[in-house]
Amino acid sequence: MNSWKYFFWIFLASLALSGCGKNLLPTHPSAAASDPSPTTYPYKTSIATLDPEEVGVSSDASYVFADLFAGTKVFVIGPFGMPATWSSFNSTPYNDIFGISIAPNGSVYLLDGGNPYVYEYSLYGSPVTSWSGYGGGTFLEPCGIAVAPQNGNVYVADMGNQEVEEFSSQGAPVTEWAFPNQPLFVAVSPVSPYDTYVVERNSHVIHEFSSTGNPVTQWGSEAVTSGVGGGTFAGIQGIAVSPQGNVFVTDGVGTCQSGSCTDHLVQEFSPHGTFLAQWGGSGTAAGDFGANGGPGSLTFDGKGDLYVADPDGARVEVFGP
Repeated sequence: MNSWKYFFWIFLASLALSGCGKNLLPTHPSAAASDPSPTTYPYKTSIATLDPEEVGVSSDASYVFADLFAGTKVFVIGPFGMPATWSSFNSTPYNDIFGISIAPNGSVYLLDGGNPYVYEYSLYGSPVTSWSGYGGGTFLEPCGIAVAPQNGNVYVADMGNQEVEEFSSQGAPVTEWAFPNQPLFVAVSPVSPYDTYVVERNSHVIHEFSSTGNPVTQWGSEAVTSGVGGGTFAGIQGIAVSPQGNVFVTDGVGTCQSGSCTDHLVQEFSPHGTFLAQWGGSGTAAGDFGANGGPGSLTFDGKGDLYVADPDGARVEVFGP
């Protein structure tokens, strides 16, 4: 990782800086006896970058992707020499990259919320295809993207259309379901029955759906004040599911019952929302998340290591069991 930092700062010196249903009424089920236990995720290392809100990683952890400059560029760190920067799909410049997700086969999906489009690349940066909207429609404020590990299908949380939309790996419509409370982020479990998790905008709530879009349960509430966590949130910034099926959530800038506040936490839950563990803090030490802002998005590699964007800390932090 130290060599990545070295190459990054050389690369950075050459850059000129420039300047987002269904009736959801199920009750929370009792925690099953088979619910996973919390997993210890000690800090491993950091990858230096600039203000990364979004992060993606290939299954074998050989490639790490992070957005830069308010989503107008994507920084790519690979196993061979100098890092690269992507800034457009063919001749279309990025407007605002809201999400990065990597399929098990290496396909890279970027969600440009400003255009708005989904862009598919090969792992090495070759454009493959792009699409905007479900069927004959268009995206309206798409905010979250996730790839289903079991089949490579692509899910988009379309806040403006108030839908969760599922596509094939090449963008063909598969299914959609209404989510009238504005879906913000989406994640898909790699563990059977492959449930889908959706973060509701401005509500501090996470909804669990079956793979076909039927409500399973929901959990979460507004924190009383900063630093509490424990299944309450100030402002959810990302969601990811571990290879074991546990749900991990970053909690950052938002509101508490006491007013505006910021958390600096990663929270872990069982597949059905039982709170298991949390860690983090405000600062620049290993395992902290920025002195002035909380963590951004998060994702897992195929080995189970967790990558968390720390925009205020200008790094991506890596944790592992």
